[in-house]
Amino acid sequence: MANNYTSASFVIPVKDAEVTRQRMKALEEWMHSQDDAALQSFGDKAAVVAKALAEQLEQGALGFAWDLEGGTQGGTLGLFHDETIDMEAAVTVAQLLLDLDDNDAVCSATWADTCSKPRVDEFGGGAVVFDRHRAEWQSTYTASEELRKRFGGTR
Repeated sequence: MANNYTSASFVIPVKDAEVTRQRMKALEEWMHSQDDAALQSFGDKAAVVAKALAEQLEQGALGFAWDLEGGTQGGTLGLFHDETIDMEAAVTVAQLLLDLDDNDAVCSATWADTCSKPRVDEFGGGAVVFDRHRAEWQSTYTASEELRKRFGGTR
């Protein structure tokens, strides 16, 4: 039996690391309890945050960890996981945080899909570029197919 993993880590800029720390702790509390009251620190956007998190939970686990550096003048939030990251959930949370900060930064992340045993078609990955409003995803398979077509090759 083989185990599949998705490895990634990426950072987003934050305007106030202390506010972001409070928000991340509230998100963690919500992930454990799924009690919308945990999201009160998000103010009038609490319902939007709860809806986005609930949609991600329906698709699977909210699998990621975080690390924060900086202070009240700004900083960076890193999203990652020790074993396997849920990229859609991590990007959704990153977009929510960018939106809450009215932050127009354009961010990117890459990921690798790996397998504990070498098998055909068990490796890959991709990249995502996102801002607070949208995300554009591309897998390494799609990118390699586009490059192969430029060479005029067929399978």
